[in-house]
Amino acid sequence: MAAICGTWGGGAEALPALLAALADCGSEQCAWTHRERALGLGCRNTQAQGGPAPLRVDEAAGLALVADARLDDRDGLCEALGVPAAGR
Repeated sequence: MAAICGTWGGGAEALPALLAALADCGSEQCAWTHRERALGLGCRNTQAQGGPAPLRVDEAAGLALVADARLDDRDGLCEALGVPAAGR
C-alpha cells in the first residue's frame, strides 16, 4: 500500500513537506518535480519495495505517473495499447 501526493501550480517546493506529513505511511519514499511547470509527485510506501518504485518518469515522452495499482491481464492490456514487449 502506498500514500500518494502531488502538487501543481507553484507548489513543487511543497513536496518535501507533503512527504514528511505522510511519514506514518512508510519510510521508503520517491519523488519527482518539474520546476518549470511547478509540478511534483511523491509516494511513501508502507512496505519495503521488492520491485520498481511506484513512480515512473519517461522524460522523452514528457510523462510522469505515480500509482498504487494492480493491473489484471497486463500482457493483454499492453498488446491492446501497442506497448512493445521491451517496455512492459
